[in-house]
Amino acid sequence: MNSPIRRSVSSIPDNVAEGSARKHRKEFIQFLHVSLGSAAEPDAHLEIARKLDFINEIQFTELTKSLESISKMIQGLTRYQTSKLNAVQ
Repeated sequence: MNSPIRRSVSSIPDNVAEGSARKHRKEFIQFLHVSLGSAAEPDAHLEIARKLDFINEIQFTELTKSLESISKMIQGLTRYQTSKLNAVQ
């Protein structure tokens, strides 16, 4: 279970980084959306790990709060980039 969680978590910053390297803001925004989707994947893995008693309730709560915080940051960055894109158009 640990490996799928690590893989899915590592794809979150990978998508942000790849998107930021793109030449167009619209592409960056698309990668931010993909990154949000990537944040949902470890959430599902954590739920399974909790139900199978691989992690306890405290670990589950801490990790899901971290994922929620990361998702909120990505959403904020997405809103900011979208507002910049709309201001140019």
